[in-house]
Amino acid sequence: MNPDVPDRPYVNAALRIARNLEASEVDWQRFADYLKNKYSKGEVE
Repeated sequence: MNPDVPDRPYVNAALRIARNLEASEVDWQRFADYLKNKYSKGEVE
């Protein structure tokens, strides 16, 4: 596991949710694509 994960509780939460919902590789790819698209356009919350 990435050494930064323990320092980011939201990453652990996302991984738990994905595990519990049995997220597929396609789900993860869509999520990664969503984030890349969102932040390449300069959107920040």
